[in-house]
Amino acid sequence: MADRRFNQFGLTLERAIVKLFADVVTDGAGTTIDSSTTKGFTVTRTGVGAYTLTFSHTVGTAVVADRYPGLKMIQMVENTGGVAKVQIVADNVSTTGIVTVLLLDFAGAAVDPATSTQHWEVTLKNTSVTL
Repeated sequence: MADRRFNQFGLTLERAIVKLFADVVTDGAGTTIDSSTTKGFTVTRTGVGAYTLTFSHTVGTAVVADRYPGLKMIQMVENTGGVAKVQIVADNVSTTGIVTVLLLDFAGAAVDPATSTQHWEVTLKNTSVTL
């Protein structure tokens, strides 16, 4: 379970759901220009269409990984319309707090968004306890 303070009520049928949001501005090569509105995770380009989402927080000067029991969903929309799908390549959110994704165009090829603002939403499970 991530050691964070979250708003308690999410009005879901599942227990302990956490939603994190980010607006990330990139240039045409996918390089992050601004991610100042990101809370709870960072988005880093690692190759063409390949991005790493790292869930963490800072305690003093130390960066501490946030590990969640489960990843429920990742969505990303951008204002140029070149990205059709987010494919989860590696889900290590429960062990390292890192998820690797691949952004695909309508033909299924890896693609970086054009100069745009990307709106990310990540839904996570914050407990392994079931009802």
